Amino acid sequence: MVSPAVPEAEAVRTFNRRLGLVLFAIYCLIYAGFIGLAVLSRSTLAMPAFFGVNLAVFYGVGLIGLAGVMAVLYLVLARTEPEEA
Repeated sequence: MVSPAVPEAEAVRTFNRRLGLVLFAIYCLIYAGFIGLAVLSRSTLAMPAFFGVNLAVFYGVGLIGLAGVMAVLYLVLARTEPEEA
């Protein structure tokens, strides 16, 4: 006999998987922007952005910070699987 929690557990896994892929896709697009600037417009990355730090350093540190923020966001939004009876 199939437990009634199995379809619900699969729905939770599907939601979490999609959430992870959406966050990953967003991060990849932002990272691709950084790589695109590095390849196509190095002078743009060399410009001072904030506090005398050039855009390349600011963007790079921002990517690291964004990864942390997205990890916390995933932890907050991800659902937990129901406990089996």
